[in-house]
Amino acid sequence: MKTRPVLTQEDCLKISAAAEAEARRSSGVWEEMVKGGRTVMIKMPGILPVQGGMPIVADGTCIGAVGVSGVQSQQDEQIAQAGIDALLKK
Repeated sequence: MKTRPVLTQEDCLKISAAAEAEARRSSGVWEEMVKGGRTVMIKMPGILPVQGGMPIVADGTCIGAVGVSGVQSQQDEQIAQAGIDALLKK
């Protein structure tokens, strides 16, 4: 029978800690973004198709994903990847 990797709670905490370390910004940054014209931040209850979600691929299998939102799209993706890298680097 084929086995496949799965995420544990410890894995998720590791991802979260690394991503959080990459995203250290004050809440004033978010307020300034809205003041600067990025009013879409106000409409967060809906789903927005923007860059920032990254799949977690282990041994060729997608076992989950990390999605980050709140800064510029490239930064969202960078933060998500930092969390994934923390998990997958042995």
